[in-house]
Amino acid sequence: MDLAQTLKNDLDHLEASLGQLKGVESEQAGAGDLPFVHFGLLALSSKPEYSKVRDAFEDTFDPELKVKTKLGGDWGACLLVITVRKLLEVGELDSRGRMHQALSWIATVQAEVDKIVPSASSSSAFKPGDVVLAPYPDLAAWPSLVVDPSKAPQKQMKGSKSASSVLVAWMLNVDELDWRKPSELSALTPSKAQELLKTKSAQPKNAHDKKNFVNGVKTFLDDKKLQQWKEELKTVLEERWLKELGVETVEDNDAALVKLVCCSRPWNGQETLVACDKCAGWEHTSCLKYVCPSCTKEAG
Repeated sequence: MDLAQTLKNDLDHLEASLGQLKGVESEQAGAGDLPFVHFGLLALSSKPEYSKVRDAFEDTFDPELKVKTKLGGDWGACLLVITVRKLLEVGELDSRGRMHQALSWIATVQAEVDKIVPSASSSSAFKPGDVVLAPYPDLAAWPSLVVDPSKAPQKQMKGSKSASSVLVAWMLNVDELDWRKPSELSALTPSKAQELLKTKSAQPKNAHDKKNFVNGVKTFLDDKKLQQWKEELKTVLEERWLKELGVETVEDNDAALVKLVCCSRPWNGQETLVACDKCAGWEHTSCLKYVCPSCTKEAG
């Protein structure tokens, strides 16, 4: 792999890690402060100069500073990512020395971010609802959604499962679920998605698969469509999971006839409910806790 591709990968990794700073209780994870203003001006420039970016980095991450530079927010380290990408695009990183320097900048910030949140490559970073890139047959990376294995049909699950495995669904496919190692996954970012749409070699050769791949990437870039697909997948998987268990579900929309015994939240007429075999009570599937037979044996 050449240095340019290595830098692109490191930039994608840092961008994904910065996204995890939201909600983290740490002063350094807060919105970026004054030093990043330098990068804000450089990011707006159509052709930033390498020397100015180098000076801005040295000022921002001065080892003599006693206060740690804040990294989060729209005026945080994300501006460094934007600026370095521009340097790469306009040819300002035209020598190995400059390329190695840019790699060291990204590594420095990545090290600071990893002190605050888990690395984006760790298994704890991937949670149900996250959109990731996962290896697909004959393709290095396919846009996928991490799903909750506790409420998914066992018969749809493929691949070998281990303690750290992550269950993914291929966008936009509701019929296939695969177990993947955390090391095989990477976070899908908007910039990476745009790159996948532009890079023909990263797309499937088969016309049908290519169409599904492109539609999946475009869905990720459209917040409304992405949320709709997440809800559709969740509903389909829960219905199949309950059918696999042989559980009766509510099919009519008359909430007045439903007696809930799980919590005080009323039924909205749409969410799938589960009926008790001994009484007339019902539970939201979101309140239901289920442990599969194999896990029950392991715990016992």
